[in-house]
Amino acid sequence: MIPHPSTHENIALLIDADNAPAAKIDFIIAELATHGVVSIRRAYGNWTKSSLSGWRDILHEYAIQPMQHFDLVKGKNATDMALLIEAMDILYTKNVGTFALVSSDCDFTPLILRLRAEGKQVIGFGGQKTPAPFVASCSRFLYLDEDKKSEEVRKEKATDPTQLKGDTKLMNLLRKAVEATADEDGWAALGPVGSHISNQGSFDPRNHGFSQLSGLFSAIDLFEVHKGENGNGTTIRVRYKRRPKRRPRRSRKDARETVHEKSRTAGSGPGFCEGFLMPDQAVAASSSSSKCSRSATTGSGSSTVNSNSAVRWWSKPVPAGMR
Repeated sequence: MIPHPSTHENIALLIDADNAPAAKIDFIIAELATHGVVSIRRAYGNWTKSSLSGWRDILHEYAIQPMQHFDLVKGKNATDMALLIEAMDILYTKNVGTFALVSSDCDFTPLILRLRAEGKQVIGFGGQKTPAPFVASCSRFLYLDEDKKSEEVRKEKATDPTQLKGDTKLMNLLRKAVEATADEDGWAALGPVGSHISNQGSFDPRNHGFSQLSGLFSAIDLFEVHKGENGNGTTIRVRYKRRPKRRPRRSRKDARETVHEKSRTAGSGPGFCEGFLMPDQAVAASSSSSKCSRSATTGSGSSTVNSNSAVRWWSKPVPAGMR
């Protein structure tokens, strides 16, 4: 499971009421309770609009403070700018470690990037239409307006590993996280794997149809999942089945023997001799070759062998390991 920060951390919940469904407030509050205490709860909008009646009915029930901002020009509202300004005020004047932003408006993307640059966690909530830059900028993003069609697609994806393996971005994310935290045998504890994934960007296994990260790994046959027991409870480890085999490191001695073997093999061809001659030795041997001819007598006669024909050396530099 993706690790959560301390449950005692203060959270600021900022709601763009014009771009958020009021019916999902239960889910939002319950989710934030796993991260900390929601000490600041504010909803921004022009509360004279009938379209915000859903939010007006639940504001007091969930202790959400309504922040009123009239439309200054027809078709434009000051809500977004007011939310941004107050978010910066909270950043510098309140002891808040996590910001929860409920909106589907990508205009808040620069705000999220600034909050994260200051070391804050940002949890986003929005609809399926939320632009990708907004989703990617959050520490974690959860979708809210799941209709029946999208719910069926999610459940189908959860039961069909082929669709999961077809998601190249997801597969690379999971594989690299396992390889980055694995031991020599390729096994990685699920906790460090989840931390590695969450440190890279917005990710939640529920967006892929699984309540926990272990369930996501178990559904993909490219990974092995092992559950064990220890003194502290259940441990879960995961391993990538297709991890590359490590080539054994060759010692200097092995490399030197390989060079000798190649030189002996090459010595049978023209222009090479068995072994190496240092350049000064080769010159000396060449200059004295005319004086070193000898005769070899056999039973049937004699033959003269000029040692100059037997003295040859490589023109390439002698390897350092052979000097």
